[in-house]
Amino acid sequence: MAGKSKREPESGPLSELQLAILHVLWSKPGATVLDVHRALSRTRSLTPSTVATVLVRLEARGIVERSKRGRQYCYTARVSHERASSTMLDDLAQRVFGGDAAALVCRLIESEAIDDEELDRVSRLIAARRRQGGEGKKGHARGGKS
Repeated sequence: MAGKSKREPESGPLSELQLAILHVLWSKPGATVLDVHRALSRTRSLTPSTVATVLVRLEARGIVERSKRGRQYCYTARVSHERASSTMLDDLAQRVFGGDAAALVCRLIESEAIDDEELDRVSRLIAARRRQGGEGKKGHARGGKS
């Protein structure tokens, strides 16, 4: 069974609870079920068995791996925060905006959730990306959908 967790992690979307568990594992690699439960119980009502079930499912998908320490299993994330957030953003852009990432960015900028300081940060990121030139992540040149 140990070899099963060494496969390439699945890249599908994550539920809110799965993502919350990953946040705990990113901040505390090698956490036990009880460690994760303690961290999450501050903001949500969960049983340790629910946490254990979600961890087993994440392990089956190759997203976390477990190791034995004494009589307990310890869990560590196998995907980075960057990879998980990228996957979830790609999924959101596909489901909500038909794959139009620019529409997603425009919607965020148009929303009142972004203040002037964040807009300045986004402007700096756009300027840096333009200086890099070249093609985007999906192999498309600048300018939108193909």
